[in-house]
Amino acid sequence: MRGKWLRLCLAAVMILSLLPGIGAGEQKASAANAGDILLTHSFEDGTTQGWTARGGVTVAVTGDQAYQGTHALKTTGRTENWNGPSLSLTDVVNKNAVVEISGYVKLVAGSAPANLKFTVERRDGNGDTQYDQVNAAEQVTDQKWVKLQGQYSYEQGSALQLYLESADATSAYLLDEFQIRLVTPAPENPGVPGEPGKSLFKADFEDGNIGKWRARVNEKLEVVSGIGHNSNRSLKTSSRTETFHGPLVEVLPYLQKGSTVHVSFWAMYDEGPATQVINGSLEKEFNGDSAKLEYATFASTTLNKGQWKKIEADVIVPAESTGVSGFRMYAETPWKQSSEVTETDTIPFYIDDVQITVTEAIAIEKEIPDLGKKLGTSYALGAAIDQTALNPQDPHSELAEETF
Repeated sequence: MRGKWLRLCLAAVMILSLLPGIGAGEQKASAANAGDILLTHSFEDGTTQGWTARGGVTVAVTGDQAYQGTHALKTTGRTENWNGPSLSLTDVVNKNAVVEISGYVKLVAGSAPANLKFTVERRDGNGDTQYDQVNAAEQVTDQKWVKLQGQYSYEQGSALQLYLESADATSAYLLDEFQIRLVTPAPENPGVPGEPGKSLFKADFEDGNIGKWRARVNEKLEVVSGIGHNSNRSLKTSSRTETFHGPLVEVLPYLQKGSTVHVSFWAMYDEGPATQVINGSLEKEFNGDSAKLEYATFASTTLNKGQWKKIEADVIVPAESTGVSGFRMYAETPWKQSSEVTETDTIPFYIDDVQITVTEAIAIEKEIPDLGKKLGTSYALGAAIDQTALNPQDPHSELAEETF
């Protein structure tokens, strides 16, 4: 009986080893710590390990050559740029987590040099298809292996499908030593407030990656070395042509709607005038309507050339009832119409040590005079507010009701 049980166990192990996603060369774990490996594919078991064809291509394991070991994934028969090997990441990458995706690529012998990159096809919250670039396209040849690597994160959507594509619609290529590593775990309790001073979001760029930061339009963002606020790295924004061009990041997933938070970052510039104003600003989206965005400056500071200075203020996050669907912070120079913009307004600048922390909720003074009663009989009075201040949970709404 014991021998039979042992044979059954061994058979079960052999069967599991042949299943896609469980075979040799792959590791998948529900990791919770930064640095953990979520997935690896070396193709040494002779299977595609879950990779499938995107378009009418052939995806197969080859033993002709490999970056390491004896096998690699080969893609041939491409006729479109978006054709290539594809892998589902739906059950691998959690929403709001940051992962690093990497793999070694090489063109099949005889192929002309071509640019390759990883891209993720994603269904957003509205059901529309989005295409998220993981890494900048790099030139690859048939002479040596090139490592493609980039960070990826998403705030909303589902059905994540990673694929390897090329600007050359007919190039054939190899993929080996593919890996997904967890850089930053998803927040355990997003939106849950804590004690004042508790950090909700921070970015110091010391890992050399821009993370979730992106350009507002087409300006250039890069992490630079040797320039930082009490550190070695910072995020540089250059190639600006408008005052509102600057680095932007979505922070709503880290915050409790309706709460008060303290937002701060350090800024510096080293080209242009002796002094320059840098603004900390907010881009707000409601009900998923990206065509109707609201903008507000939460802090403004005059910098001296070559000197770091802190820009900070308390900010109220719109309440759930407002339908807020986006709350993004960014840095910019004071707004001007395009026809009035000068080189001084579009200087490159650096930001570092970005942090959002829990702060005490704003409380209004109850004993201040009612302006409506005091002056309303003689003057027309009013207040300029945005729609978030109409919410009863917002202290600005309470202040408006108290004084007008």
